[in-house]
Amino acid sequence: MADLHGVSIDYIEARCLQIQRCLQAVTILPRPASTSNFVRCARAVQLLQRTQPSMLEQWTPVYIEGDGNCMFRAISQAVFGTQDVYMQLRLLACLEVGTHRALYDTSNPACHELLKRDILLPPAFPDLWLELTSLGQACTYVALLALSAVLSCRVSSFFPPMQSAFVSPLTLEITGRAVSANCPSVAVMWSTLAAVPDRGPVDINHIVTLQRHVNSAVQPTLLPTQTTASSDLVHVPATINSYGITMCLSGINTVA
Repeated sequence: MADLHGVSIDYIEARCLQIQRCLQAVTILPRPASTSNFVRCARAVQLLQRTQPSMLEQWTPVYIEGDGNCMFRAISQAVFGTQDVYMQLRLLACLEVGTHRALYDTSNPACHELLKRDILLPPAFPDLWLELTSLGQACTYVALLALSAVLSCRVSSFFPPMQSAFVSPLTLEITGRAVSANCPSVAVMWSTLAAVPDRGPVDINHIVTLQRHVNSAVQPTLLPTQTTASSDLVHVPATINSYGITMCLSGINTVA
Protein backbone atom coordinates (compact mmCIF):
# COMPACT_ATOMS: atom_id res chain seq x y z
CA MET A 1 0.00 0.00 0.00
CA ALA A 2 2.84 2.39 0.84
CA ASP A 3 4.37 1.62 -2.55
CA LEU A 4 1.17 2.61 -4.34
CA HIS A 5 0.82 5.74 -2.21
CA GLY A 6 4.14 7.06 -3.48
CA VAL A 7 3.59 6.28 -7.16
CA SER A 8 3.52 9.25 -9.53
CA ILE A 9 0.09 9.89 -11.03
CA ASP A 10 1.45 9.19 -14.51
CA TYR A 11 2.70 5.70 -13.52
CA ILE A 12 -0.25 4.50 -11.44
CA GLU A 13 -1.74 2.27 -14.14
CA ALA A 14 1.58 0.61 -15.00
CA ARG A 15 2.36 -0.13 -11.33
CA CYS A 16 -1.15 -1.47 -10.68
CA LEU A 17 -0.96 -3.76 -13.72
CA GLN A 18 2.40 -5.03 -12.49
CA ILE A 19 0.94 -5.85 -9.07
CA GLN A 20 -2.08 -7.53 -10.65
CA ARG A 21 0.23 -9.82 -12.64
CA CYS A 22 2.07 -10.75 -9.46
CA LEU A 23 -1.22 -11.59 -7.72
CA GLN A 24 -2.58 -13.80 -10.50
CA ALA A 25 -1.15 -16.95 -8.93
CA VAL A 26 -2.16 -15.99 -5.40
CA THR A 27 -5.52 -16.33 -3.67
CA ILE A 28 -5.89 -13.27 -1.48
CA LEU A 29 -9.62 -13.40 -0.77
CA PRO A 30 -11.38 -16.17 1.17
CA ARG A 31 -14.65 -17.71 0.08
CA PRO A 32 -17.75 -15.59 0.78
CA ALA A 33 -19.45 -16.64 4.01
CA SER A 34 -22.99 -17.98 4.11
CA THR A 35 -23.29 -17.13 7.82
CA SER A 36 -21.43 -14.82 10.18
CA ASN A 37 -21.09 -13.95 13.82
CA PHE A 38 -21.44 -10.28 14.64
CA VAL A 39 -22.07 -7.79 17.41
CA ARG A 40 -24.88 -5.28 17.11
CA CYS A 41 -23.74 -1.67 16.80
CA ALA A 42 -25.43 0.24 19.62
CA ARG A 43 -24.80 3.71 18.13
CA ALA A 44 -26.18 2.76 14.73
CA VAL A 45 -29.22 1.22 16.43
CA GLN A 46 -29.78 4.49 18.32
CA LEU A 47 -29.46 6.42 15.07
CA LEU A 48 -32.07 4.23 13.40
CA GLN A 49 -34.39 4.46 16.41
CA ARG A 50 -34.26 8.23 16.02
CA THR A 51 -34.50 8.43 12.24
CA GLN A 52 -36.04 5.29 10.71
CA PRO A 53 -37.09 2.75 13.39
CA SER A 54 -38.90 0.57 10.87
CA MET A 55 -35.50 -0.40 9.44
CA LEU A 56 -34.80 -2.39 12.61
CA GLU A 57 -37.63 -4.77 11.73
CA GLN A 58 -35.61 -6.05 8.78
CA TRP A 59 -31.99 -5.13 9.45
CA THR A 60 -29.43 -5.23 12.26
CA PRO A 61 -26.52 -2.73 12.15
CA VAL A 62 -23.26 -4.57 12.81
CA TYR A 63 -20.47 -3.18 14.97
CA ILE A 64 -17.50 -2.15 12.80
CA GLU A 65 -14.19 -0.97 14.19
CA GLY A 66 -13.63 2.74 13.66
CA ASP A 67 -10.00 2.90 12.60
CA GLY A 68 -10.29 4.78 9.30
CA ASN A 69 -10.78 1.54 7.40
CA CYS A 70 -14.44 1.16 8.34
CA MET A 71 -15.74 1.17 4.76
CA PHE A 72 -13.53 -1.78 3.83
CA ARG A 73 -14.24 -3.51 7.13
CA ALA A 74 -18.01 -3.14 6.60
CA ILE A 75 -17.85 -4.70 3.12
CA SER A 76 -15.52 -7.41 4.42
CA GLN A 77 -18.02 -8.24 7.16
CA ALA A 78 -20.93 -8.26 4.71
CA VAL A 79 -19.26 -10.57 2.20
CA PHE A 80 -16.88 -12.72 4.23
CA GLY A 81 -18.48 -12.69 7.68
CA THR A 82 -15.40 -11.07 9.23
CA GLN A 83 -13.80 -7.64 9.20
CA ASP A 84 -10.33 -9.13 8.81
CA VAL A 85 -10.23 -8.99 5.00
CA TYR A 86 -10.25 -5.19 4.92
CA MET A 87 -6.60 -4.77 3.91
CA GLN A 88 -6.95 -7.08 0.92
CA LEU A 89 -10.12 -5.26 -0.14
CA ARG A 90 -8.42 -1.90 0.17
CA LEU A 91 -5.54 -3.08 -2.01
CA LEU A 92 -7.91 -4.52 -4.64
CA ALA A 93 -9.93 -1.28 -4.65
CA CYS A 94 -6.69 0.61 -5.36
CA LEU A 95 -5.88 -1.74 -8.23
CA GLU A 96 -9.40 -1.36 -9.63
CA VAL A 97 -9.19 2.43 -9.59
CA GLY A 98 -5.60 2.48 -10.85
CA THR A 99 -6.32 0.25 -13.86
CA HIS A 100 -9.62 1.94 -14.78
CA ARG A 101 -8.78 5.56 -14.11
CA ALA A 102 -11.20 6.97 -16.67
CA LEU A 103 -14.13 5.52 -14.74
CA TYR A 104 -13.07 7.18 -11.46
CA ASP A 105 -11.65 10.46 -12.74
CA THR A 106 -14.22 13.26 -12.61
CA SER A 107 -12.28 15.23 -15.23
CA ASN A 108 -12.88 12.44 -17.75
CA PRO A 109 -16.20 12.55 -19.67
CA ALA A 110 -16.26 8.73 -19.51
CA CYS A 111 -16.35 8.64 -15.71
CA HIS A 112 -19.05 6.65 -13.92
CA GLU A 113 -22.54 8.18 -13.88
CA LEU A 114 -22.47 8.37 -10.08
CA LEU A 115 -19.51 10.76 -10.22
CA LYS A 116 -21.43 13.13 -12.53
CA ARG A 117 -24.26 13.86 -10.10
CA ASP A 118 -24.32 17.48 -8.97
CA ILE A 119 -25.59 16.62 -5.48
CA LEU A 120 -22.55 14.43 -4.74
CA LEU A 121 -19.03 15.80 -4.53
CA PRO A 122 -16.49 13.16 -5.52
CA PRO A 123 -12.82 14.00 -5.01
CA ALA A 124 -10.49 14.80 -7.87
CA PHE A 125 -8.53 11.74 -8.98
CA PRO A 126 -5.24 12.66 -7.22
CA ASP A 127 -7.13 13.13 -3.93
CA LEU A 128 -9.07 9.90 -4.43
CA TRP A 129 -5.84 8.02 -5.04
CA LEU A 130 -4.14 9.45 -1.95
CA GLU A 131 -7.05 8.55 0.34
CA LEU A 132 -7.40 5.04 -1.07
CA THR A 133 -3.71 4.27 -0.71
CA SER A 134 -3.45 5.67 2.85
CA LEU A 135 -4.17 2.84 5.27
CA GLY A 136 -6.39 4.15 8.06
CA GLN A 137 -7.63 7.08 5.97
CA ALA A 138 -11.40 7.48 5.67
CA CYS A 139 -12.66 7.26 2.09
CA THR A 140 -15.51 8.77 0.13
CA TYR A 141 -18.41 6.82 -1.35
CA VAL A 142 -16.32 6.35 -4.51
CA ALA A 143 -14.51 3.52 -2.71
CA LEU A 144 -17.83 1.65 -2.54
CA LEU A 145 -18.06 1.95 -6.31
CA ALA A 146 -14.63 0.34 -6.66
CA LEU A 147 -15.46 -2.39 -4.12
CA SER A 148 -18.64 -3.20 -6.03
CA ALA A 149 -16.52 -3.87 -9.12
CA VAL A 150 -13.88 -5.82 -7.19
CA LEU A 151 -16.45 -8.19 -5.65
CA SER A 152 -19.00 -8.19 -8.50
CA CYS A 153 -21.77 -7.25 -6.11
CA ARG A 154 -24.29 -4.47 -5.74
CA VAL A 155 -23.88 -2.24 -2.67
CA SER A 156 -27.04 -0.87 -1.08
CA SER A 157 -26.03 2.33 0.70
CA PHE A 158 -28.36 3.75 3.37
CA PHE A 159 -27.92 7.27 4.77
CA PRO A 160 -30.27 7.88 7.74
CA PRO A 161 -32.79 10.70 7.16
CA MET A 162 -32.52 13.23 10.00
CA GLN A 163 -35.43 15.14 8.53
CA SER A 164 -38.12 12.76 7.33
CA ALA A 165 -38.97 14.81 4.23
CA PHE A 166 -35.45 14.46 2.80
CA VAL A 167 -33.89 11.41 1.19
CA SER A 168 -30.12 11.56 0.97
CA PRO A 169 -28.57 10.96 -2.45
CA LEU A 170 -26.34 8.47 -0.62
CA THR A 171 -29.37 6.25 -0.06
CA LEU A 172 -28.99 4.35 -3.30
CA GLU A 173 -27.79 1.15 -4.89
CA ILE A 174 -24.19 1.38 -6.08
CA THR A 175 -23.29 -0.77 -9.06
CA GLY A 176 -19.67 -0.81 -10.13
CA ARG A 177 -18.02 -1.69 -13.41
CA ALA A 178 -19.51 -4.79 -15.04
CA VAL A 179 -21.94 -5.33 -12.16
CA SER A 180 -25.47 -6.22 -13.25
CA ALA A 181 -28.85 -6.33 -11.54
CA ASN A 182 -28.45 -10.11 -11.25
CA CYS A 183 -25.35 -9.85 -9.06
CA PRO A 184 -25.65 -10.47 -5.29
CA SER A 185 -25.99 -7.46 -3.01
CA VAL A 186 -24.73 -6.29 0.37
CA ALA A 187 -25.96 -3.41 2.50
CA VAL A 188 -24.16 -0.72 4.49
CA MET A 189 -25.31 2.21 6.59
CA TRP A 190 -23.67 5.58 7.19
CA SER A 191 -23.39 6.05 10.94
CA THR A 192 -21.41 7.75 13.71
CA LEU A 193 -18.77 6.96 16.29
CA ALA A 194 -20.10 9.69 18.57
CA ALA A 195 -23.04 9.62 20.96
CA VAL A 196 -26.40 10.05 19.22
CA PRO A 197 -28.32 12.99 20.71
CA ASP A 198 -32.11 12.99 20.97
CA ARG A 199 -32.24 15.91 18.56
CA GLY A 200 -29.97 18.20 16.59
CA PRO A 201 -26.99 17.47 14.34
CA VAL A 202 -25.30 14.08 14.13
CA ASP A 203 -21.70 13.76 13.00
CA ILE A 204 -21.76 11.08 10.29
CA ASN A 205 -18.18 9.80 10.36
CA HIS A 206 -18.52 6.02 10.16
CA ILE A 207 -20.06 3.21 8.14
CA VAL A 208 -21.38 -0.18 9.29
CA THR A 209 -22.72 -3.36 7.77
CA LEU A 210 -26.48 -3.90 7.67
CA GLN A 211 -27.29 -7.55 8.33
CA ARG A 212 -30.63 -8.65 6.97
CA HIS A 213 -32.80 -10.65 9.33
CA VAL A 214 -32.86 -14.24 8.15
CA ASN A 215 -36.56 -14.64 8.98
CA SER A 216 -37.62 -11.36 7.33
CA ALA A 217 -40.89 -12.17 5.57
CA VAL A 218 -40.99 -9.03 3.44
CA GLN A 219 -38.63 -7.75 0.79
CA PRO A 220 -36.30 -5.37 2.66
CA THR A 221 -36.01 -1.79 1.50
CA LEU A 222 -33.40 0.84 2.30
CA LEU A 223 -35.41 3.80 1.07
CA PRO A 224 -37.19 6.15 3.48
CA THR A 225 -40.90 6.42 2.83
CA GLN A 226 -40.98 10.14 2.07
CA THR A 227 -39.10 11.97 -0.63
CA THR A 228 -38.57 15.58 -1.62
CA ALA A 229 -37.60 16.95 -5.00
CA SER A 230 -34.04 18.23 -5.08
CA SER A 231 -35.28 21.63 -6.23
CA ASP A 232 -36.81 22.12 -2.78
CA LEU A 233 -33.37 21.89 -1.15
CA VAL A 234 -31.20 24.28 -3.11
CA HIS A 235 -31.31 27.18 -0.64
CA VAL A 236 -30.21 25.23 2.47
CA PRO A 237 -26.80 26.42 3.77
CA ALA A 238 -24.22 23.67 3.32
CA THR A 239 -20.75 22.52 4.29
CA ILE A 240 -18.61 19.54 3.25
CA ASN A 241 -17.73 16.56 5.44
CA SER A 242 -14.95 14.02 5.00
CA TYR A 243 -17.12 11.69 2.95
CA GLY A 244 -17.45 14.10 0.04
CA ILE A 245 -21.14 14.95 0.38
CA THR A 246 -22.89 18.28 0.77
CA MET A 247 -24.30 18.47 4.30
CA CYS A 248 -27.05 20.60 5.81
CA LEU A 249 -25.62 22.64 8.70
CA SER A 250 -28.65 21.81 10.86
CA GLY A 251 -28.33 18.05 10.42
CA ILE A 252 -26.87 15.33 8.23
CA ASN A 253 -29.11 15.59 5.20
CA THR A 254 -27.68 16.20 1.80
CA VAL A 255 -28.80 19.15 -0.27
CA ALA A 256 -28.67 19.96 -3.93
